[in-house]
Amino acid sequence: EYEEFPDEEDMHCTGRLAKMLDEYANDLRTNYGDEGLLPSNFLVEEMRVLVESQGMCLPNFLPRVAFLGLLREKVRRVSNSPTHFINKVWSYLEAVVLRVFMMHSEAYPQLQISVKRAGHALYRLV
Repeated sequence: EYEEFPDEEDMHCTGRLAKMLDEYANDLRTNYGDEGLLPSNFLVEEMRVLVESQGMCLPNFLPRVAFLGLLREKVRRVSNSPTHFINKVWSYLEAVVLRVFMMHSEAYPQLQISVKRAGHALYRLV
């Protein structure tokens, strides 16, 4: 709850998660937006593949194999971005949950140790 940590921005989950999502959206736009996935040489690779595959299919249609190759390359470029974002969010949530739990269970040190271990094990699974 906000009331428990009024002066600690890192503990305001809703605001921090919204900020992380906004940063991620900006990162996608910067790295894969107009200048990332759509650079100044937009469609040059596709045109090269079309020229190389001329006569193998209907005019102006990319053969399935060429299309899949181009698609695979574009997906490869962005594939690490969501994974990195998920890991960042999960790490943040783990830290917040453990901190709140530790604060509320100060009188139970044995329980704290077990829950910390379980939290870290859960994090490793994901």
